[in-house]
Amino acid sequence: MSTKNGLNILVAAVGLFAAGIAAGLLLSPKSGRENRDYIRKGADSAGSWVHTKRSEAQQKAHQVSDKVKRTVKEHVPDLYEATNSLHLDEDDVKTSRETN
Repeated sequence: MSTKNGLNILVAAVGLFAAGIAAGLLLSPKSGRENRDYIRKGADSAGSWVHTKRSEAQQKAHQVSDKVKRTVKEHVPDLYEATNSLHLDEDDVKTSRETN
């Protein structure tokens, strides 16, 4: 499926969803005030749920980041320690520069 087809399907699905909500509100046996209150409560509940999930995702991402940092630190040697035993004199450095 191409990206354009996928986008068209998504737009159609969102449009049909919105049309279904509009039809449900128009055909509802409740008054307009009751429907607005119901929608407001649902929106507040959805907002709380999104906030909670966002916080959980941030916490999980922080944990994963810390774990990756620890793993890299444990398994990748410190460059200073790894190169500390190398002794290059001035001729080695000059030769290296001249070959590049």
